Amino acid sequence: MKIRTEQKEIFSGTFYTSMFVTTVNGVSDIPYYIDMVALHEEYGIILSSVFNPGDNSDSKINGMLTQS
Repeated sequence: MKIRTEQKEIFSGTFYTSMFVTTVNGVSDIPYYIDMVALHEEYGIILSSVFNPGDNSDSKINGMLTQS
């Protein structure tokens, strides 16, 4: 998973589970992207990218995974 702005990467990490929660503090007022790549045993590589415009006061972002 990667969290990034247009200019720089804010966070990058690898998770070895299908259930996880990531909390990012201090970026709620700037636009950022969350990009995820999942390796699925049956479906192969699954990609997801979610954009937060920065003016969103909601602390949850739900994304959709699509097969590549």
